[in-house]
Amino acid sequence: MVNRIASSAGRMARMIADLLDFARARLGGDFPLHRVRTDLCELTGRTVEELIFAHPARTVRIDAQGDLWGSWDAGRMEQVVSNLVFNALHHGPEDGEVTVAVRGEPSVVILSVHNGGPPIARDLLAHVFEPGRSGDAQAGGLGLGLFIVRQIVLAHGGSIEVRSSAAQGTTFTAVLPRKSRANV
Repeated sequence: MVNRIASSAGRMARMIADLLDFARARLGGDFPLHRVRTDLCELTGRTVEELIFAHPARTVRIDAQGDLWGSWDAGRMEQVVSNLVFNALHHGPEDGEVTVAVRGEPSVVILSVHNGGPPIARDLLAHVFEPGRSGDAQAGGLGLGLFIVRQIVLAHGGSIEVRSSAAQGTTFTAVLPRKSRANV
């Protein structure tokens, strides 16, 4: 019962935050960023731990390699990790593992989230980052999570892509510069 309440409360909080971010983006506003030196490995671990609390029967493996420090808005990056992992848990098979890989390279950190299961439909794949077009909208959500993820990644000067096939599963990959363009 407590897990169900926590899960529902978390989902409602995400929906409200997503609606506010969506409205801000549609009105032409940028996502305000408060950059601080952040360890993406520690942030990812903490965020995944919170999600596992609401999904205790699921397995999420974190694979971290290299220097994972950068100048990011920690709260916004938690949203990115949370939305991607939540989607992987929600759309992947109940008995399937979700893998979160975080890899440091000289000027960027690469974050990827992978799950097995059925691929994203080909006609949806090209529009998965558009508001209201993702599978969440069809499953009773707002369909804003991946839109918000993309906006946050872009606001940090990064990029994000998705690959999905029946043989390989689905992987979302975000490339995040360690420093803002103004600091490079």
